[in-house]
Amino acid sequence: MVRPTEGALLAPGALRAAALLCAAVAPLACTYSRAVQPGVESVDNAYAPARAPESIDPSWTVDVAYEGLERINGVACGDLDPRVPGDEIVSVDAAGVVRLMELRGGHFFENASIRLATDAGGDAASGELVQVATGDLDPKAAGDEVLAVGVARGSEDDDVPGVLRYFVRGAGGEWNRHSVALEALAHAVAVGDLIPERPGNEFVVAGFFGEALVGHVDGASGLPLLERVGALHPGNAKGVALVDRGFVLACDDGNTVTFQRGPDGTWARTRVEQLGAPLARIARFGGDGIVVCDNGGVLRRVDGGASRDRSVLVQREDRLRGAVVADLVPRLPGEEVATAGYDGAITVVRPDGSAARDVARDTSKLHHLAVGRFDGIGVALVAAGYAGDVLVVAPRYAPEPGTGRGPEDEGR
Repeated sequence: MVRPTEGALLAPGALRAAALLCAAVAPLACTYSRAVQPGVESVDNAYAPARAPESIDPSWTVDVAYEGLERINGVACGDLDPRVPGDEIVSVDAAGVVRLMELRGGHFFENASIRLATDAGGDAASGELVQVATGDLDPKAAGDEVLAVGVARGSEDDDVPGVLRYFVRGAGGEWNRHSVALEALAHAVAVGDLIPERPGNEFVVAGFFGEALVGHVDGASGLPLLERVGALHPGNAKGVALVDRGFVLACDDGNTVTFQRGPDGTWARTRVEQLGAPLARIARFGGDGIVVCDNGGVLRRVDGGASRDRSVLVQREDRLRGAVVADLVPRLPGEEVATAGYDGAITVVRPDGSAARDVARDTSKLHHLAVGRFDGIGVALVAAGYAGDVLVVAPRYAPEPGTGRGPEDEGR
């Protein structure tokens, strides 16, 4: 298989049943082909019911935005290039690489510029990166910024310091990177407007150091700053979701831990809820409700308000690693919930637990799920995991290029 060189563009293009050889031209565009290490027949075949990423629901499509050999731990979507309509995709992997994928002419390309950025000191080395988020953290910079978290060196399983890596576009469109050292592995990150009186968005970082940190980008220096707000928590934080007036952590001791900001600007731990198995990914559902998945294969909805009613939406035999709430099928009323997991399947379900269906499957365990809005595609799920793929999974309908929307978005 042809591999991209530094600065090259890679477009897997449309999914094909058979692998095709791609010519080495720039920009490099090819149809789908499975990359495997020499001597390895398949990637983690015990978890690979599909020989290639596939749609298993005829009303959904699957595109391969990126394919590689390294496990991809996290993906996120955002308006990283405001010059073009729709979102871009950013991923982080076990080797500490941050990749940017752009949709051009109906095909996804890897833009290597973001992974070539280095710290001011020239250090381009990175340990494993586990999760990633995007958002408008610096109103003076073009487009959304990127936050990636993990460890400063080595693997997430090593007893080493953690790291937050911040990517922002410079005046010339180049990506610059700044890093903040953390006490231990950072495993959760989210961006949103936590402090309305401050320009731009804020972010939350948490992990294996027992305390969630709230940060923002300094308006003068343009650097990310972290603040201790007393957000101490039991267990290790594996995911975080922003809710009304605060955020909720999903921890590996089975607890969700809620922190909220009071009128006086102080933060307080307002709720700890034990849900059973170690938790993994979490998303907001309504005001302060959540959906959260766990190592026991359960995707659960916890309603907001005083009731905190709980409902099991999906039950699988293996670990789940996705929690997304979005209007995935605009022709249907309301939002859907989606998850993905170690059986390689991507599952979409109604919030009441009805109409659950697997819409696509990868060749190996999936590790993360996100949602974006892409030009000519509309709203789509983005999944990644052990196979090294980034998959874009969308309802099947005719695209409307040039708007970042699909025709089912009309009137929205």
